[in-house]
Amino acid sequence: MFGRYGVTWIVTICLARLLTPADYGAVGLTMAFLVIAMVLIDGGFKSALIRKKNVTPADYNTVFLTNLALSFIIYAVVYLCAPYIARFCGEPQLAALIRLLGVTLIINAMIIVQNVELRRSMRFSLLALITVPSEILSGAAAIWMAYNGFGVMSLAAKILLSSFAAMILYRCTVRWRPKPEFCAKSFKELFKTGGALTLATVLWVLCANMSTILIGRIYASLQLGYYSFSDRIVNMASNNITLAVQQVSFTSFSKIQDDNARLLNAQRQVVQSAAAIILPILTALAIMAEPLFALFLNESWMPAIPYLRILCVSGALMSIYTITNNVLLVKDAGLYLKIDYTAVLTLAALILTLVPLGIDVFLIGQAVHTLVLIAVIDYFKSRLLKCRFGEPFRCIAPVAVASAIMGGALHFTMKQFDNIGLIHCAALAAGGAAVYGLCLLILRVEAFTQLVGAIKHVRRH
Repeated sequence: MFGRYGVTWIVTICLARLLTPADYGAVGLTMAFLVIAMVLIDGGFKSALIRKKNVTPADYNTVFLTNLALSFIIYAVVYLCAPYIARFCGEPQLAALIRLLGVTLIINAMIIVQNVELRRSMRFSLLALITVPSEILSGAAAIWMAYNGFGVMSLAAKILLSSFAAMILYRCTVRWRPKPEFCAKSFKELFKTGGALTLATVLWVLCANMSTILIGRIYASLQLGYYSFSDRIVNMASNNITLAVQQVSFTSFSKIQDDNARLLNAQRQVVQSAAAIILPILTALAIMAEPLFALFLNESWMPAIPYLRILCVSGALMSIYTITNNVLLVKDAGLYLKIDYTAVLTLAALILTLVPLGIDVFLIGQAVHTLVLIAVIDYFKSRLLKCRFGEPFRCIAPVAVASAIMGGALHFTMKQFDNIGLIHCAALAAGGAAVYGLCLLILRVEAFTQLVGAIKHVRRH
């Protein structure tokens, strides 16, 4: 995971130095529409397959054929609607971008089953090994294109090449091969769960991307570029790590869904472990945003810093919400969906109300909304598992304290320098990591002590 995102960080920084915020705004607006289409193609079948205890070859083949057929149909709709979407957003270049990037809908539909097969068998290391070469290949091509003046098309090429390379690698590493077998019984069984999950996910993704569409409609593409770039940075620092943890935890939670004690204990470990990684990264990123932007980017990106700092708070909260949500999904999918529908409706109202008041106002409201959702999810989870309310907050409290102390130390140290260069940043990062580790040790954070114990065990053997 860190190998993949390390490559992504390098590629993103290189592209940001070669491209403009407006380029990122155009691609961000394009992907806001396509992500909704991707969720429709998934159809919730991926989650339904992972959640199902006994999966047959007919289930896999049915899902593959259904997703592939949907991908061609939806791409045709996207292709025809592209000029109208571009006109609505006031960005003529969006039509060509949407049609080009829409090809990824078909490519991604062809690898959904292979992805599920690896996740069900808990082969997450192989999943990482598939994505790393894809990122390296697509990133190198995008940097070359940006350097030679291709502009926004270099970002589009990166997304397209990454999907294509992943498809080739899945084909080479996963033995499963599709067969022309469609089972109506399998479709009905999976759609019963997957259809409801799809509706919830589509509504959630629609709301999440509504903010991007509305920002692109109300504000200039430059402002959207600042927001999209900041969101991308935070995604690499937290949301992508959360996604990796969420995938592993959902699979493992599904296997122990009938044992409440084990499920609760597993959730505590996962929440604290994820927080122990994500919170210090986001804290350091928020504190050191100005010197990092000055060092690795250029002056045109400085207005993105306030958005980045607020998004760091949202990213930390969303990671807790996503992982906690997994327990509710495996225990009571019906209740999960009711809460999800309510969350979507309140988020939609929030977007429509706050985005016109300012992007920063909306981002603060979004962070508060996520905090409330965590409390709601935890209330119902405590009733299902017969545990105390506020469990996630108690799990992450010592991690949050350690991160806050580290952040204070970084802020104080930065004030002692007039100019902060690369060596200073490296020293600050190392010092911050040392302070954070010491705090975890003093506070006896279980996730940290387990990690130290695992490292000692590996060294002995």
